[in-house]
Amino acid sequence: EEQMEVIKGAVRHEMQRSAMYTPTDDGTHYDEYSNGRTSSQAWYKQRHPLTEQLYDNIAALTKTRQNLAFGMQVINYGPAQHYEAHYDYFDPSMYPGESQFQNGRNRMITVLFYMNDVEEGGHTAFPRGDDYYGLNGVITDYSDCEHGVSVAPKKGRAVMFYSLKALGHMNGALDRYSLHSGCDVLKGEKWAANRWIWNKPFPQQ
Repeated sequence: EEQMEVIKGAVRHEMQRSAMYTPTDDGTHYDEYSNGRTSSQAWYKQRHPLTEQLYDNIAALTKTRQNLAFGMQVINYGPAQHYEAHYDYFDPSMYPGESQFQNGRNRMITVLFYMNDVEEGGHTAFPRGDDYYGLNGVITDYSDCEHGVSVAPKKGRAVMFYSLKALGHMNGALDRYSLHSGCDVLKGEKWAANRWIWNKPFPQQ
């Protein structure tokens, strides 16, 4: 409870409309506002004993080093807000002009925390998580939250998933099963925070 209040309190007045990380023709990116992602967000970058403890717990859970992650993204969804199905990894073939995604470096693990009970909706859905779409089924509606497997947002609950394959993760082997979405909040609001763990340290480290 205290950890959640520290995180929300630190960013509550910094929340801004979430943008999409969209590739450009020159192999870099621009931030695009889209109806596919309608939440608001902010970065938690503060140092606090309670969140440092949380980071230690995440490192123990994932068996990774602290220098593979930085801060947390805090997200808020209001009624009818969502994030359509997407990957947390960056496909390096789409960003050849960005050095941070070269040599196999990519997001490897997502740890997503729910910081309140959502009255209705707001699930995290994995559309390729069952046999309806599977790995190769064609998805035409990226807002489809009726198929696959999903996790209900409950205060204090966390979901962890991998964006890279176990075999080849240090070479950046992308796991397409990790496709996921933040489903519409049907009633109430949703507060969440996620910490991304990369397979290799940040370039400046």
